[in-house]
Amino acid sequence: MQTINVSSLKANLSATLKKANHGQKILVVDRTTPLAHITPLDENVVFVQTPKKKIRPHPRSALTIETDVAKMLIEERRR
Repeated sequence: MQTINVSSLKANLSATLKKANHGQKILVVDRTTPLAHITPLDENVVFVQTPKKKIRPHPRSALTIETDVAKMLIEERRR
């Protein structure tokens, strides 16, 4: 397993990720303190991208009635 310092990881991130992609395990350290492991992904892992911003539903258009409802009710009651 390769060990890499945080500052080296920042400077060489792409190369380090390529090594992990090719199967190498990498230990990330801050001075002598281990922080994380970078390991290759299992082939069964599926990536699902989340939306960058919240998706809001489109507002429904307001229902417009061309006739006067009160007049319709009065006419109905008169029958």
